Amino acid sequence: MVKKGYTAVPKGSRAIAWTPRRCNKNRVAIPRGACGVVSGKSNARDYSWTRADIGGVIHTLHPWDWDFTPIRVGELRRWKDGRAGTFLVVKIESLLSCECLGDGNVFETTCRYLEDLTEVVSEAR
Repeated sequence: MVKKGYTAVPKGSRAIAWTPRRCNKNRVAIPRGACGVVSGKSNARDYSWTRADIGGVIHTLHPWDWDFTPIRVGELRRWKDGRAGTFLVVKIESLLSCECLGDGNVFETTCRYLEDLTEVVSEAR
């Protein structure tokens, strides 16, 4: 279930979105690597459409082109199992590609791995 504050990540190289309303003339393609923050839902034609802030503009998202994760860029996180050190989430390109900075080193992992094994120390603004 998608919640307000989750990160919206394009699944493919270009994901469909609409701004400001859902119609063909307002259709845009968002490139891979441009993630946004879920701001709410829009109800139209008996379907609930997710809305997200991408680059300062609110977009209505095509549900089959987007993935959602509670991990956010700019969060400071730590490991639940007691491993030393905290790390910062630097970039999210897809659910399989999440770059983090810890102990001066950049490492790449998946968002699902971080969801399961880490917790938030300081939230992103």
